[in-house]
Amino acid sequence: MHKHCAAIFLLLLLSFSCAGQANAIDPYDAVALSQGWVLSTYLSYYSAPKYLDKNGDVIPAALNLKAYETTLRLTGYNKSILPNTLGVTLLAPAGRMDVRGDHTIALGDISLAAGYWFIDNPLTKTYLVAGLYIDIPTGPYNMRNTANMGANVWKFRPTVGYAQQWGGLKVEAAVKYNIYSKNTDTQVKNGSELITELYSGYFILPYLLFGANINGTFGQDSTARGIQIDDSGVQRLQAGPSLYLVTGKRSSITFVALSEFDVRNSARGNLLYTRFVLRF
Repeated sequence: MHKHCAAIFLLLLLSFSCAGQANAIDPYDAVALSQGWVLSTYLSYYSAPKYLDKNGDVIPAALNLKAYETTLRLTGYNKSILPNTLGVTLLAPAGRMDVRGDHTIALGDISLAAGYWFIDNPLTKTYLVAGLYIDIPTGPYNMRNTANMGANVWKFRPTVGYAQQWGGLKVEAAVKYNIYSKNTDTQVKNGSELITELYSGYFILPYLLFGANINGTFGQDSTARGIQIDDSGVQRLQAGPSLYLVTGKRSSITFVALSEFDVRNSARGNLLYTRFVLRF
């Protein structure tokens, strides 16, 4: 029974192993921007040739996971309803995933979020925001496939973000807690995950910010049909450089490269993404 549950769990991980890989806080993510709307477009590529077990050892069978994704993110900022800034966000991903010879091209799971800035001080450039992300299982999912753009689970993600700037030095951080619903097809419920994200950068020019990200995911054990799978929690660290370029009064581009290490029960790979931002 234990071996059977472990096999189900592995299949589940392979089915949406790139979901949640882009755990990185970008410059100005935790900053309360001026009232209006911001449209962001993410172009990302994730490649992971191997899967690591609970001991961090490579499983012999090749994973050959590749994912190409485009995500549209629309965020609205309102400064008139409440004393401080209120934000709402919609994220809509689409892309292609290849895993072990299987592939899919489809829309992914959309996400809704809302947050409120309890500290919103542009004079000292200090910000503290708390909010909630909800991932809705709108993407297609088939438990017989190893490649799925949809996860077939709801995810609830309470989030706290902080931003501070001293002269040219900029620091942003976020702490998130991922809570999964049960996958009704596989009867597997992923363990909750603590996610930490840290960014630090320096304006080497008035329009050019060079920095770095370091992120961590630390998961609890999962269950299959109500039975706990021991030592099944996901662990993953990411780190890499980031370049933020101001391209106009209301536009910017961010380039990020992240490499994963100290991985348990997950794919280990590299993530590249570009974010185009337009304020209106």
